[in-house]
Amino acid sequence: VLSLLQFILVQVLVRTNDGGRKAVREYIVINDELRDNLSGMPHAEWGHNIDAIIRQEKRRIRDQILEMYIRNEVDRREAILFIPPGELRS
Repeated sequence: VLSLLQFILVQVLVRTNDGGRKAVREYIVINDELRDNLSGMPHAEWGHNIDAIIRQEKRRIRDQILEMYIRNEVDRREAILFIPPGELRS
């Protein structure tokens, strides 16, 4: 199965303050290096490993929406759908 994976992508549509919606994507490309790393660990650890990479590279959906919130592109009600309220600035 791992040899068939090329990427993993999750997308959400976020309501913006201008009345539109913006697609926010969280993804990881399964290159040969990552494929080799994953093949050397139990399947149960894959998710944690991939989450750590996405977190380190600030590509999580919540990271991107937090930046949008800071830039006043989304309001608090929309942001808390994706980010715990305690992590948002007032």
